[in-house]
Amino acid sequence: MASDLETLARRVERALPDPITRAAQLAALADSLAYVHVRNPDIWLVHVLPDRIRLFAGHTIVLTLMGSTVWVTTDASENEDHLSALRSWAWETKVYPRYKRPPSRNGTYSRLHDEHGEWPTVQAAHFSYLDRVLARPRLFDPRSVHRHEPLIVEYLSVTLQRSMPGVESALLPAAEVVSDAAGFWEGSATRVPVTRFERDRRARDECVRLYGSNCVVCGMSFGNRYGPEMDGFIHVHHLVPLSETRGGYSIDPARHLVPVCPNCHAVLHSIGGTVRSVEEVREMLRRQQEPC
Repeated sequence: MASDLETLARRVERALPDPITRAAQLAALADSLAYVHVRNPDIWLVHVLPDRIRLFAGHTIVLTLMGSTVWVTTDASENEDHLSALRSWAWETKVYPRYKRPPSRNGTYSRLHDEHGEWPTVQAAHFSYLDRVLARPRLFDPRSVHRHEPLIVEYLSVTLQRSMPGVESALLPAAEVVSDAAGFWEGSATRVPVTRFERDRRARDECVRLYGSNCVVCGMSFGNRYGPEMDGFIHVHHLVPLSETRGGYSIDPARHLVPVCPNCHAVLHSIGGTVRSVEEVREMLRRQQEPC
């Protein structure tokens, strides 16, 4: 399995050669894959091609990572002005500008041009289109099935250090009742394409119990933004990165963990070799909100 994951890691790096944007691209793929999977685990496929990575929902390509951009389907029934105004967004005009069933208008997001945190606006329009696809699913094109990369879920879980549908049972211990005095041990390492740090799911659950499911950086609530189906969804950030602990350490969820949204989580980890503090990212947001 490790050698297969190493091979997949090399293929992904060849397809997405820009290390600055790769993590954000993979996070977008993970978010969309998870969104589809929790609603219909039998409808998605992923192709890892030499120059791009594609996510299918049924027979439809719904997201493509290529170069340093993310090509995205969006709901054509929605008002498009809010996307047209984004500096990080460009409407597709050549290969797949629109789909007929269900109707979409498609475009490309560039993180390199996203100075104001525009991705959630794009993602909301994308998830709206995914809802339409999932409401009327169609079978895969048989030509697509043989290219499917089933290890992509575990690869994303390892690379992004987050839970992914389909691998929780393999990577995380079953949830247990947590007492106030309970200790947690995290970070035992297993060698895969990168070092995989085992996580204690109980610690994550206790963090959310203590702090709630709103992002401690920007205050975002998935339930408020996307509706009751996403209520309670949140990432959990280690204030002391597991990659720095090596042998693992005893976790105190109140002191070592905080709930963060995927966007803020990506920013916290967006500088190689170190991690921004929560206060630094809050200050970045504050500066952007100040009038010029």
